[in-house]
Amino acid sequence: MRSNGTTFHVNRRSHRCRPVHLQQAVRFHFVRSVRPSVQGGVLPLNKPKQNVSGQPPFQTAGDDVSDGVCVRFVTVEHSSRWTVSVSGQTSTLPGCALQIRASLAQIVCPVLSSVRCSIGTFDPFGNLHIHLYHRMAEQAKKEMKHILELSKAERRLFLHSFDTLMSDCDGVLWNFTGPIPGVDKALQLLRTDGKKLAFISNNGMRTMEEYQKKFHSLGIDALEEEIVHPALTTVHYLKSIRMRDAVYCIGTEVFKDYLRKAGFKVLDGPKERFPDSREANQVRVYSDYFEQHGPKVGAVVIDIDVNLSLQHLMKAKCYLERDPNCVFIAGATDYIIPLDSSMDVIGPGYFIDILERSTGRKALILGKPGKALAQVVLEQFQITEPKRVLFVGDMMPQDMGFGTECGFQKLLMLSGGTPKDALLAQTEPNQLPNYYADSFADFIELYNETMHVEE
Repeated sequence: MRSNGTTFHVNRRSHRCRPVHLQQAVRFHFVRSVRPSVQGGVLPLNKPKQNVSGQPPFQTAGDDVSDGVCVRFVTVEHSSRWTVSVSGQTSTLPGCALQIRASLAQIVCPVLSSVRCSIGTFDPFGNLHIHLYHRMAEQAKKEMKHILELSKAERRLFLHSFDTLMSDCDGVLWNFTGPIPGVDKALQLLRTDGKKLAFISNNGMRTMEEYQKKFHSLGIDALEEEIVHPALTTVHYLKSIRMRDAVYCIGTEVFKDYLRKAGFKVLDGPKERFPDSREANQVRVYSDYFEQHGPKVGAVVIDIDVNLSLQHLMKAKCYLERDPNCVFIAGATDYIIPLDSSMDVIGPGYFIDILERSTGRKALILGKPGKALAQVVLEQFQITEPKRVLFVGDMMPQDMGFGTECGFQKLLMLSGGTPKDALLAQTEPNQLPNYYADSFADFIELYNETMHVEE
């Protein structure tokens, strides 16, 4: 039996999974990691309500399992409920019962985040390998510290543990109302200490010149090569694959201008509104979108667009479905864009999800926390020792997730989109920081006390 690429995600909401029959037996290999409490090694996966040799009967969740497969894990410490989601459809089962309805990529036991099973692909022998992680999130939270709560020795070690500091911009260096207090002096202290500075933003609404002007106001003269701009990353990628066809772009004019300046033919819109004729079958106005018109589109790019509409999404959907070779690229993946502590804006993440689910295509993420961007950053800055880099950001999925992807040390700033209670409630280990701080101003106190001790 081979994996069909279906992915299970954590989701505590209760919906039913789509039934997918499994006809063959699959063996589960339990691999110890970080002290899991699991007994047994191989569990045959058979039809529902059959026994595993030498094990108790399968547990079921009512008659609903008759069109799926149910398996009981032998012993998993602290487990009392499994939540499994397939393509956004979730099923919750009691006890150690786990209903399996498709080939798995991930299973999570949400109780105290005590056990996580990351399931890889099927091997040539039809075995599905499961790695169990015990209390990873809780352990990560115990180890993370506020930088001002470090001991004197720990503060010195922390400041000496990185040579490069890479930082997000919005919510970390400035917010909707202006620069965050203390950022200018903190950055100057870091640069005086010999730290190399670089800045990585998901915000493609500013030009590179506007970024440099904002850095200059903070007393930092940032070179263009020290700033990672999502539009320029997209240009770099399209050039690397020698894109010759037109690019349909859902994004700001700033973003589209960078594509045009690089020589790409950019399509956008439509800008006109459909008339509301009150007809019951009004959606037929989109029928023309399914026909080939104009130049061939070789890439669909989606980023922040304050004028995005259903028309734009339908255009993108039709381009992606018309040509399986059409490249699907996403810039910013944020679901929420904080303006300040009391205001936030819906981000492009939800619209990326709509296109992925409606087309069955996965976007290549060229913004944080994408793997493709991680490769670009590691190459652009010639990073050979990722652990000697400290990544600073204010969002856990985008910034801390990106830091994990790159293998960097991670520092979460509470000055932007993540309050402390949200940090403490996080159950995804890869999105947790190693350290956190109230703002960049904490570096001023950190340096002042460290320098005083050394004197």
